[in-house]
Amino acid sequence: MSENRRRLERRRVEIAVIAQNGVDDEPLGKLVNIHEEGLMIMSEGPLQTESIYQLELVLATPIDNEDSIPLVADCLWQSPANTEGSYWVGFKIVEVSNKSIDLIGRLSQ
Repeated sequence: MSENRRRLERRRVEIAVIAQNGVDDEPLGKLVNIHEEGLMIMSEGPLQTESIYQLELVLATPIDNEDSIPLVADCLWQSPANTEGSYWVGFKIVEVSNKSIDLIGRLSQ
């Protein structure tokens, strides 16, 4: 990504969160940071950019008895990470419920 297009600052998460495919429950990577409009994960393999993903953010520690956060996101970019076979992957959130937005805010406090 040659220019920074983010309007909001992404915040580190305070608990372990696995991003998984909401369709088949396949783990896609570990959540690195997030805000109400986007997120970044570290994946163990490449993902398809310019693709829409139904994501389930699985929380290691529940928030208000919720153990996951469902959302729909567009995979905008990916870049190889320092660890061989791993990638930084950036998403723009395109569909999310008000409840999920609240959980995202609390996830990064």
